[in-house]
Amino acid sequence: MQARLIQQEAETLLVTYRNQAASLSAQDVLRLATQAVTSFFDFYRLTSSPLRAAIELLCELNASDNRTHASIGLKALFPNLIEKLNDAFSPPYCNLYDRVFAQVISFFRCLPQGQKLDQALKSFGLDTEVSLLRRKRSLNHRKSKLLPLRPLKKIIFLSRVTIGADVAVTSVLMAHLKQRYPAAELVFIGASKLYQLYGGDPQIFIREIAYGRSGNLLSRLETWLQVLTAIKAEISDLHPEQYCVIDPDSRLTQLGLLPILHECDDDQSYFFFASRSYNHTQYHKLGQLAAQWSKDICDDEELTVPFVAIPPENLNFGRQVLSTLRSTDDRPIVCLSFGVGGNPLKRVSEDFELRLVLALSKKVKLIIDSGITAEEQEQAHELLLALSESGKTFVVLTENTQQTQPINMKTDGLIWRGSIGTFASMMVGSNLYVGYDSAGQHIAAALKVPTLTVFVNSGSNEFPLRWQPFGVGLIKTLFYNPDIQSTGSNPDTFLSQVLIAQEQLLIG
Repeated sequence: MQARLIQQEAETLLVTYRNQAASLSAQDVLRLATQAVTSFFDFYRLTSSPLRAAIELLCELNASDNRTHASIGLKALFPNLIEKLNDAFSPPYCNLYDRVFAQVISFFRCLPQGQKLDQALKSFGLDTEVSLLRRKRSLNHRKSKLLPLRPLKKIIFLSRVTIGADVAVTSVLMAHLKQRYPAAELVFIGASKLYQLYGGDPQIFIREIAYGRSGNLLSRLETWLQVLTAIKAEISDLHPEQYCVIDPDSRLTQLGLLPILHECDDDQSYFFFASRSYNHTQYHKLGQLAAQWSKDICDDEELTVPFVAIPPENLNFGRQVLSTLRSTDDRPIVCLSFGVGGNPLKRVSEDFELRLVLALSKKVKLIIDSGITAEEQEQAHELLLALSESGKTFVVLTENTQQTQPINMKTDGLIWRGSIGTFASMMVGSNLYVGYDSAGQHIAAALKVPTLTVFVNSGSNEFPLRWQPFGVGLIKTLFYNPDIQSTGSNPDTFLSQVLIAQEQLLIG
């Protein structure tokens, strides 16, 4: 009875939006979207089934010509619903994601502007939600499939879209296959910024694909069409036995729901790492699980770790920065990032960040990354003002000053306002990296730099276990969430724990 009431309420919300969309305020639309997400999870807890009317409403919001409605719909569907399913790392939630996103794909392919998406899916024989789900289920039955012993000419890796995930997961798979097939060309399909971290390896070719993370959902789905075109060009002169495609649970294929190769080639040459449901008795970190999965498909004992290959021009600049900072005294150099990828829930507080920076600056030299969002850059500016008021001398270094001015930094540290690749080059040879759960922690671990990561308000118990950095260097993780680990909710106590941990890592 209760489930039926929830379903009826969701259907009423959908009708309300369809009938009143033009007159609804942003607050009204936000209320509808929030209620749809709440109803979705309530309905699933009672029935173990997705609430289709709720998903339909969120799709209609995102497809709206009204940008406010579209933005609200996208945020409700992704951070508030889809990401909660995926961050749980639960097989039932993985199955639920597949059912939800098959409905999402079917909604957008049926729109007039979704014609290209629809035609491409039909070319693979995928006409319905059922066929999408049937194909995805078939991937889960390929656990015994092995990579060929024969040499491969080309291995294609799909990006996970976010830099941190590519370092933590994709690079582990790439490292293993680089060793197994040293003569193969490795093609990394993803954003151009991947060159900043992997352009220094002559075996790796970056083929650029732009995934519209800030665009509407149809534009994200249509990125898959670019991937198909890119792969077709890469394998046009190859037989299926000469190449393979590695999908590390990529958003480019919407976590395996969208196909890459046609059935005959797909069975032979496509390998899908189900990162959200893959488990092992000994390992919990995604990097470890990726290493184990690559051992599985290669049927060997090699265990690889994340790596980066920073281009020489960036490496040289990083060395110059660290050399200049060390020329005046022997204080340790700590790279620090408060970047959270636009998710403020990953932060402790502005006050915590300020007090941490002021405390660290008394004993070490700091290289502080200013982040990518306007909010993060504003906070970096506030940190700069506070450091100046405390008597510390800091400079702001940008890509322009990097290229046009000589480096003269007899200072207590610097604020870096530029690319992640150049910031990574400054991590090389530094004494410690400190930051929230973000790309920086994975890059530092891959560089074997001692790494201290703070996880805040994680959505599930599994999430921080899976996303902890993985590498062969010193790694320490602290959790600011009493539901996960008893750190308490007192910011003073937690700040003390962070300072103690960084001192221990600096000592080694």
